Formats: sequence, C-alpha cells, structure tokens
Amino acid sequence: MPKLQKGNQHSATSNEVDGNFQKLENTIEQVLVTINDFATQTQERFEKIDQRFEKIEKQMATKDDLAKMECRLVTKSYLDDKLANVVVEIGARINQVKEKGKMFNQKLVGFLDKHTTFETSEINELKELI
Repeated sequence: MPKLQKGNQHSATSNEVDGNFQKLENTIEQVLVTINDFATQTQERFEKIDQRFEKIEKQMATKDDLAKMECRLVTKSYLDDKLANVVVEIGARINQVKEKGKMFNQKLVGFLDKHTTFETSEINELKELI
C-alpha cells in the first residue's frame, strides 16, 4: 500500500476521514443493534423452552416415585402362587360341599328306609344315586 503524503492527490482530508469514521461507527452501531435484537429473541425462545421443560419435569416421575411404585408391584411368580392357592381353596370348598351333600343324601335315604314304606328295590336305587 503506498504511503500517503501530505498534499498528495490521494490523501484524504480530515473531514473525509471523520466522515469515514462516522460511517464506520454507524455500521458498527447497526451491527451491535442487530446482534442485540437477535440475542433478545434467542433469550425469549430459550425462556419459552425452559417453561416447557418445567411443565414436563413437573409431570415426570422421579426416581423416588418409580422406586415407590416398584415396591407396590407384584411379580408374576407371586401372582401364580396366589392363584394356585385360590384354586386349591376353591377345590377344597367344592369337595366339602360334595361331602356334605353326600352325607345328607345318605341320611335321607336311611330315614326313608326306616320310616316309610318304600320297596327295597326303590331304596337300593336311591343308594346307587349317592
């Protein structure tokens, strides 16, 4: 770049230099305003995102919540064992009812045999049903 000398046709006047600096300052000021506007918009968007995350976090279960829930859950083997116990209990009750019915029928046939005038063959038929 050639050196500028005073009085040279390429030398700039102080007004021109001041004008160029003013234009440069204006351009820098516009750039700073634009950057500031962009930063403000970006900040607002991040704040909205933060609000969304806060809502999501409020609805999410924590590790403690999951641990408590896990304590209340039962395993398949536990349910299988309980179901087997219930089935056995139901079977035992059914057998008790059958035995009571059988005993009732036997006593009824015995009473009928003693106190009525049924034929022996009829009493034998009733005993076969028991």
